[in-house]
Amino acid sequence: MKKPSTLFKTLRVAGVVAAAALCVVGCMCGCTVHVSTTTTTSASSSASSSSSGSSTVISKSYSFDQSVSTINIDLRAGDVALVKGDTLSVECSIPEQYQPSVSCNGSTLSITQEGFDNVSVNGTWTVTITVPESCDLQSIDVDLDLGTFSMTGLDCYKADVETDLGNVVLDNCTINVGELSTDMGDIKTTDTTLVSGKVKTDLGDITLDGNYDNVDWECEMGQVTVNGKAYN
Repeated sequence: MKKPSTLFKTLRVAGVVAAAALCVVGCMCGCTVHVSTTTTTSASSSASSSSSGSSTVISKSYSFDQSVSTINIDLRAGDVALVKGDTLSVECSIPEQYQPSVSCNGSTLSITQEGFDNVSVNGTWTVTITVPESCDLQSIDVDLDLGTFSMTGLDCYKADVETDLGNVVLDNCTINVGELSTDMGDIKTTDTTLVSGKVKTDLGDITLDGNYDNVDWECEMGQVTVNGKAYN
């Protein structure tokens, strides 16, 4: 295991601009309206909306009857949670105009959000992906601009997770080969095994709990703690 060297440097202007995007204004309130739709694949979807000032957060749910081995996530904004459950499903609570595209083709589940600029995040935007234990996950690829990614109780052969502004949190997971990285955000794992790979953050803390014997880590500005031992 390689000890990290912590390098302190001037925060980049781009980082400051990105940090400003974390400002969350408004709160979710008001009535709820329910609608339902169907898809042309083996998936089913439903939606409900909750008004919050001038914005409307839409909750859309998708369920699939097939098994997947690959999950690809490419989102501009939203907290993403990957959890274990009984059926393969996705629930997106995001305003209608920013709702991601959700599709399941063969053994690949894809969640993609089209590019947009000058968005104001009111309330909490979330994407929850439930994966049954019967799925043999081989690859998870996450590219998240603004938001926290979490994964709980799942095993995967290969995982690449990157956030620009947000945390990465793993709990009770096993990954054979992986890379966890943030530009600005903490990386925290609990009772997790990463057999080989790299953990990296430009600005944030790394806290690892579990097995990381063949893992390199890099922290440019922050602190690294591995199984209770701190590295400055």
